[in-house]
Amino acid sequence: MARGAAYTQGMALPALKRLKSGFDRLQAFCDRTEVASIHPFKLDLRVSETDTVYEGLYAFDPAALGPACATVTLALYSEKQPAKADTRVIDPKILRQVWQDLELDGRR
Repeated sequence: MARGAAYTQGMALPALKRLKSGFDRLQAFCDRTEVASIHPFKLDLRVSETDTVYEGLYAFDPAALGPACATVTLALYSEKQPAKADTRVIDPKILRQVWQDLELDGRR
């Protein structure tokens, strides 16, 4: 379905020949301190009779990843390499925008 949607926008995506490893777990850090998730979910999505892809859906307390954090880092782990994290530092501009949006929403 994604390939069809991309094609309507002038992009041709190659077909997936084989599924890559799925999601194993996620960690979030405020500076160097790990923040526990409120609800860690691992969802399985059957894509064929023999293949299942795992996705993650995690909820965190917004205050735990707020303006007090100099950096917020996410570490994602795959089933194929559960000991090796793929880390991403969240852009501080995005965090500021989220907090501004939350403040405006709280005033309504």
